Amino acid sequence: MMVSGNAGSGKTFGALGFPNLFFIDTEGGATEPEYTASLQKSGALYMGIDEGSQNAIDVLEAFRDLHVKQHDRLTVCVDSLTKWFNMQVQEATERVGSEYGIDKKEALPWMRKLIRYMDLIDMNVILICHSKTAYENGQPAGTTFDCWDKLEYELDMWLEVTREGGKHIATVRKSRVAAFPLGHRVDWNFDSLADIYGRADVVKQAKPVDNGELLKGLISKFSIDEKTVKRWTDKAGVKNVTELDDKQTALCVDWINNNAAA
Repeated sequence: MMVSGNAGSGKTFGALGFPNLFFIDTEGGATEPEYTASLQKSGALYMGIDEGSQNAIDVLEAFRDLHVKQHDRLTVCVDSLTKWFNMQVQEATERVGSEYGIDKKEALPWMRKLIRYMDLIDMNVILICHSKTAYENGQPAGTTFDCWDKLEYELDMWLEVTREGGKHIATVRKSRVAAFPLGHRVDWNFDSLADIYGRADVVKQAKPVDNGELLKGLISKFSIDEKTVKRWTDKAGVKNVTELDDKQTALCVDWINNNAAA
């Protein structure tokens, strides 16, 4: 799900309450004492700027590891996806410029690859985005999220968090989940969401996926031709992609991401 809201609305604090959290901090804001205390209390794993949280490849590899490796994490949170996407746009601007929005077009494949890995992992995913003014017919019309404008169509739910008195309230802005109808309001914390959604579903343990089976699935999904697959297996000295080791499989997956799935 996506969570948007203004600065100070409580987006991050609510996310830190999710159990067995893997927190990807793209802004470096969770290094402040009040955040580090919450991270330590919840036993969260932390990936910050020094660990590559702003780098497209490092974040994609982290998601891939969540898919194929054994771990105890139940939830992964990117805070913020706005910053991560803007970093990819900035890198593209430095390479190709920004005329006619070419920088955003160059950055979009990274976003699509991230969404593809999100779809693969059997975990709760929280994407935190900044808020910005929405416009309709050239006039201000409330607020929306600040990121790739098609992102909401890729996700099951979008919550907008506001601070009301001493509470952090999440309002459903978009939903494919029957328990969270459009406009529904709920306290922005793990317990409130888990009680509505179904606690058993949000705390189930992810199961690792075999690397060979992952590669076979991608080959089928993107119709990779037999000649290309044979080139991979011949180079590795094996007869089937399921016999490739983890490093060889990762190289093949990278090739598909860069050449067939962009």
